[in-house]
Amino acid sequence: MPDVLLTYDVREESKHAYPKIKKYLIDNKGYRESIKGKESEIYLPNTTLVKSGITPNNALDDLREAADKMCPNKRADLERGIALEYNNLWSINPSKPYKS
Repeated sequence: MPDVLLTYDVREESKHAYPKIKKYLIDNKGYRESIKGKESEIYLPNTTLVKSGITPNNALDDLREAADKMCPNKRADLERGIALEYNNLWSINPSKPYKS
């Protein structure tokens, strides 16, 4: 199976939720916040993750699960999400690791 990119937005009034959702997906579902470039690790935008071996539908299910678990009383915190397969044909602006 190809790699899947997952990106999402949360409502402005609940933007505190995005790092919780991201942490849940990385810690519990095996997502990564970077991809391997030719010469170095390439870090994705802060609400974009990647995972190998799943389908886009599975990725959206994981996102909904993360939103439910991290924001149990406010599922509406998740404003939008998109998941798509990607291959080695990509271009990116070089980036640095996230600061904690």
